[in-house]
Amino acid sequence: LAGLKVAPDGLIYPSNPAHASYVPQCAMADDLICNALIWLQMKIVNFIAAAGQKTMQEHEYASQWHDLDNQLRHWHDGLPDSFRPTVVQSARSDGFEEHWYARAMCASAMQHYHLACITLLNCAPRETLTGTARSPNGIMNLDTVLSGIRPSAEMPLNGNAAEREQAAVKHAKQIVFIDLARADEATRIHAVQPLWAAGMVLGSPDVGGEVSIEAQIWRELIVRQLRGIERDMGWASEYRVKELLSAWGVREGSETKESIRS
Repeated sequence: LAGLKVAPDGLIYPSNPAHASYVPQCAMADDLICNALIWLQMKIVNFIAAAGQKTMQEHEYASQWHDLDNQLRHWHDGLPDSFRPTVVQSARSDGFEEHWYARAMCASAMQHYHLACITLLNCAPRETLTGTARSPNGIMNLDTVLSGIRPSAEMPLNGNAAEREQAAVKHAKQIVFIDLARADEATRIHAVQPLWAAGMVLGSPDVGGEVSIEAQIWRELIVRQLRGIERDMGWASEYRVKELLSAWGVREGSETKESIRS
């Protein structure tokens, strides 16, 4: 595992001395902690790929999902202080924040941690599945499970789904707040995918298809952040802007402030 410190139970050893399971000789440097997150992200990708084959039983799916969720939480709980923002300050009068980190790799890692959390929440096993979500042989229809956590008229939110959506919104906001702190280039070039995911969560219409004022503000901000990456550094990001505009129902070529709000 390329130098990663993994406990016998498969969990990453914590690198925070305050953690109950801290073992000094198993603590890792910041770069290895980042590598551990990449390892967990790849495990999530493999899980989704396997689930997409639609041969996984419901109990197996739920068990693997909860195991990945536990591994990701354990990684986060064991982070040293370098992965916590050194400064959190108000960016605007409407509640937006700037989260400053001392090291670019730590800021980028935290954006990708929030992306990983959104990804897991997006394919969380549902407590209550509709009749179309199961087949007679007990195989789960993962098209429904992987359809996302945003509400729709066809899939209204139950209590558990509502909690998952709230959690995804919280993670999405953290991604944007890190970028608002005027992160350096080393962080911004790796922010394209997290910002796209944040846009999918924060910019989506409500159940009835209405776009709230808050969603309008998030749309404008995230589009500006993504376009700034390509404008300032030449790192491709416009393709993600186009995907967001399409998902939001905004016609390409007419993405003025007013059209993004429509």
